[in-house]
Amino acid sequence: MSSITWPDGARVAVAITFDVDSESSLLGDFPDRAHRLVGTTSFMRYDSVALPQILQLYREQQLTQTFFMPAWTMEHYPEMVEAILADGHELAAHGYLHEAPKGLMHV
Repeated sequence: MSSITWPDGARVAVAITFDVDSESSLLGDFPDRAHRLVGTTSFMRYDSVALPQILQLYREQQLTQTFFMPAWTMEHYPEMVEAILADGHELAAHGYLHEAPKGLMHV
């Protein structure tokens, strides 16, 4: 087996990612009642509470990462997208509305 040589003599590589779903996961699973669920309120606070703290931590540690976001979240929370990109992080696709795979139709 061949060995891998990492930059600067590092012995491992780590990939750090975050899923930023907001309330899209509840809307995908419970479209008829998501607006009434307590969890929806919690998910809706993610952008104003958790994301700035996460971004600050990664600025302090001089780390960048990948944020996976459903397109619905990007459409409804453009300020999160802008903050993530402004700090040099990567955005990656995470579906449109975080649909449950078991409910998707095979075409």
